[in-house]
Amino acid sequence: MPLLEGPPAAHRRHFASPEEAAAHVKEAARQAGADVVGITSVQPYHQVEGYDEPLPLAVVVGMAMSWEEIRQAPATPAGMEVMRVYYELGNTVIRLAEYMRSLGWEAIGHHPLSEAQGSRLLQYVPMAIDAGLAELGRCGFAISPELGPVFRLAAVTTDLPLAVDRPPPIGFGIAQFCELCTACVRACPTGAVPAEKTWVRGVCKWKLDTEACFPQFATHLGCSICMAVCPYSLPKARDTLLLKHWAFTGKDPG
Repeated sequence: MPLLEGPPAAHRRHFASPEEAAAHVKEAARQAGADVVGITSVQPYHQVEGYDEPLPLAVVVGMAMSWEEIRQAPATPAGMEVMRVYYELGNTVIRLAEYMRSLGWEAIGHHPLSEAQGSRLLQYVPMAIDAGLAELGRCGFAISPELGPVFRLAAVTTDLPLAVDRPPPIGFGIAQFCELCTACVRACPTGAVPAEKTWVRGVCKWKLDTEACFPQFATHLGCSICMAVCPYSLPKARDTLLLKHWAFTGKDPG
């Protein structure tokens, strides 16, 4: 955990534009192990109440999990895969934060197991959505057009001026599909996945019943049943769903 933070190098590297800096940092994130990467400005709702993030921008990174392992949920191999990716993704944010500090800019790595950092608590799902990486699924996961829900998130915050990413104006079609699909609702053994949206702090969304979910989650090292049954977890099904959405709307969200 001490490797997540540290002083920046004395010599500061400057880029020709925020866009150039963003492209450079994204490539560094991929070199460090990220499968998807996006950039967003840090918002109050990205932070757990009581935490005030000192740096203005976040490089949000995601790492894919093995579908062959996750499909076995809630058996032990799925839980072991979750913890493996948490470990590897933790190393990714350490490497990325260290590299950004070597450029002379402040950078704080935020581990995917945020609780291990004590007071430094960020909400990765809304950060990923704002960074254009995903949409919010019914089961509470960020669902990516490239990876479905079968991935984990972390972030590095920084004061390096970076161009931020935006979600596609019409989305990826994932949220619309979740309105109709109830696979995770029917599969959840605890009834934690909501059938209807509710208003939460001024936002109408699906809100997971965490009190119902947690005993199952803790018993099975992450459970992941809702992830395993999600049609977007299957690469071939995911591609078909996205193509149908694009054909229906007449627009390609990119």
